[in-house]
Amino acid sequence: APSGLVPGVAATAELSNWVGHADAPSLKTTARLLWDEENLYVTVECEDRDIFATKAKRDDFLWEDFEVAEVYLDPPGKGRNYKEFEVNPLNAVIDLNTPDEKSVGDLARNLAWNADGLRTAVSVEGTLDRRDDQDTRWTVEMAIPFAALTATKPRAGDSWRLNLYRYDNSPFGDEKFRLSAWSAVRTWPHEPDRFGRLVFAAGP
Repeated sequence: APSGLVPGVAATAELSNWVGHADAPSLKTTARLLWDEENLYVTVECEDRDIFATKAKRDDFLWEDFEVAEVYLDPPGKGRNYKEFEVNPLNAVIDLNTPDEKSVGDLARNLAWNADGLRTAVSVEGTLDRRDDQDTRWTVEMAIPFAALTATKPRAGDSWRLNLYRYDNSPFGDEKFRLSAWSAVRTWPHEPDRFGRLVFAAGP
């Protein structure tokens, strides 16, 4: 990991097309996950020929730039009070607690929740202020404290619901926006029944 925020070697997941089409996105998105007694560590590496961001403040609506990496976590797996973390290439962060799918639009309430102790870092191989050159990639690292998510820390063998998303805003090619997901959705990210399963494995 570029900043050292994520320790060690993590399990790897590749993000594919949003709705599960056979063709993978032309630009690769790779996520790596690791855990210890205190944190879930997530690294998302985003290949990107034009890295773009304008939102720089905490809890800005990062999705409006359409250049963001997202982690959704539902520890009980019930589709209620699931957590959403987004980070953009400027290392701006937004975190939300969504009571259920019907409550997505209540942003004032959902944004009132903050993940105490959350740490993030971003490295950029390219430029953020030019659209006439070609960049390489940007990488997000997150250290998400278990204490901010649940009263009971996970143990080896436990399973949580998880999904990972990436929005790519690019002027190259025919598509203005590219969408990637770890577990394919029907229409949008807020489908907790479509989240995949994260199984906490024991160390070596």
